[in-house]
Amino acid sequence: PMKILVVDDSGYARRRIRAILQQGGYEIVEAKDGEQALEIYQAEKPAVVTVDLIMPVMDGIELTRRLKELDPEARIMVISSDIQELTQQEAFAAGASAFLPKMETQPIFLNAIDVLLGENRLLDLSAAEQDIFSELTNRAMGQAARALGSLLDRRVRLVVPEIRIMGINDFKAFLKREGFHDGTVIQQGFSGERHGHAYLLFGRYQAQIF
Repeated sequence: PMKILVVDDSGYARRRIRAILQQGGYEIVEAKDGEQALEIYQAEKPAVVTVDLIMPVMDGIELTRRLKELDPEARIMVISSDIQELTQQEAFAAGASAFLPKMETQPIFLNAIDVLLGENRLLDLSAAEQDIFSELTNRAMGQAARALGSLLDRRVRLVVPEIRIMGINDFKAFLKREGFHDGTVIQQGFSGERHGHAYLLFGRYQAQIF
């Protein structure tokens, strides 16, 4: 199985992450601080490193930089309770490949790992998660409709959202099929029950109409 290095000064956090990743079929090695993580990375050459940001002596941002200096191809997923936009930007600037809030659900966690590894995993949503995503989509659509309605000076008709979870390759195929290879993208950050970014996509022809 592929090996993943879990770096966190909290033993509880390491145990939780290890339990999730082992259920995904991965082999886990652990480090409690940045110095130990660098030593283990050189010895074990894991496929992915998960990094906590708030650690003593060497924080996660510095560890991410040093891992990328050690191996420019290192795949690093930051897992942190600090989900501020500027924090995420700093993590990506340091070389992180992905950013995930702590205490994320197992399916989303494993799917994020698989995306880093270039694999696809079917992501099943619980009824509660389906409800959360539906409500999130409704709110995003409402805000987008208000902005577009004001811009176009007309009422924008909303429809019932269809929730589909796609692997990265499926999403690329969807964009190509729907003609979004050349158009306009509007990004909106969000937080609450879920954290991330929403994207409103307009194909070239749709953008020209507006």
